[in-house]
Amino acid sequence: MDKDTRRLNVMYDVDTYDLLQRTAETRNMSMAALVREYTHYCLTNDVYESRLGDLETMIRAATREASGHYALGQRSLLARQAVANATSMFLVLEVLAQVFDWSTEESQRFYATCRNRAVSFVQDRENTPSEQDG
Repeated sequence: MDKDTRRLNVMYDVDTYDLLQRTAETRNMSMAALVREYTHYCLTNDVYESRLGDLETMIRAATREASGHYALGQRSLLARQAVANATSMFLVLEVLAQVFDWSTEESQRFYATCRNRAVSFVQDRENTPSEQDG
């Protein structure tokens, strides 16, 4: 033992003492060395477990923050896509109205009919890709 050690007397019940003695003999070491090894392992393992909780909390916070940034980016892309789609839709509707000389009511009726068909198409499960389609 080196100079920077301290002595500690510990009392064990008979069963625990006998178990320590048999384990030390099996491992071919002194009971004191076995108790020091077990004590060190248990204390460092407790520290590890408490640090693991801290690490898990940090990872979850970082993941939540990253997914928040990702979701914000996705919402921005979806908003831009919605504007582009709406622009295309109304441009096509305007061109059709001019080519066929439709009134405002006829254009609105045509739009409503097309939109209802599109919604029905999307809601029809046979027309949507399944999870099996990949």
